[in-house]
Amino acid sequence: MKKISIETRNETSISATHYKTDNQDKAIIISAATGVPQEYYSKISEYYQSQGYGVLTFDYTGIGESGNIKVKSNMSDWGRFDLDACIDWATKRYQGVYVIGHSVGGQIFPFVSDPGRVKAAYFVASQSAFWKHWEGLERLKVLYFWYFVVPVLTRVFGYLPNWGMKSNGEHLPSLIAREWMSWGKHPEGVLQGLEERKQLFGRIKLPVRFVSVDDDHNLAPASAVIDLMKQYSKAETSHEHLIPGEYNLKKVGHFGFFKERVKEQLWNKPLEFFNQHS
Repeated sequence: MKKISIETRNETSISATHYKTDNQDKAIIISAATGVPQEYYSKISEYYQSQGYGVLTFDYTGIGESGNIKVKSNMSDWGRFDLDACIDWATKRYQGVYVIGHSVGGQIFPFVSDPGRVKAAYFVASQSAFWKHWEGLERLKVLYFWYFVVPVLTRVFGYLPNWGMKSNGEHLPSLIAREWMSWGKHPEGVLQGLEERKQLFGRIKLPVRFVSVDDDHNLAPASAVIDLMKQYSKAETSHEHLIPGEYNLKKVGHFGFFKERVKEQLWNKPLEFFNQHS
């Protein structure tokens, strides 16, 4: 494991960690969930390293060791510059590059300059943020978040505090939080009804597996995951719905897939998918 700095096309640098292997055959890039620092993915990265994959984790601009709460980037820049730079770095060192995206990781992937450099992608709990994909009390909570919490707290503090997201992750810079909010308010989510963005999604032809989790009611219900999958209109998409009880797990939720307690049951799933597309 080695800490590195990766330069982006917008002349900034992001903090990353390289889990190196003895060969240059294949590598996995882990694109984190919103506000989650790269250390969260260290255990699963070590596991994939032990299975012969080089692994690259990184902190988005404004998050963790790439942090600057006053940064002027927005959320789509996480894909356009940060993830793109990591793909560029990895493709110069490995023959085959794969992406695991967690939550927002699946929303920002189409912004990279050349998605064809990636052999396959595996998105865990990646969803459309539009509030109508939630039901009942959870829908009310999402509405409250998009229409009150984000606009009010970013105006008062100049950023979105982690406690406003009920998260142990990082605070979100204001522009990032507000673009995220715009995705949550629009029926097409990240697409925003823009033809340019539909074309970005339409460039993607690679195999993509979307995974929803049965007990992830508050952050990525299956309907939201499936809606994002449909926006990858020309990719080779497939959907898997994980039911914790079928794996003798009491809970998985939005974050549990990456915790060591599910290692034996779930961590090999992305590798099985990637091996089909090596």
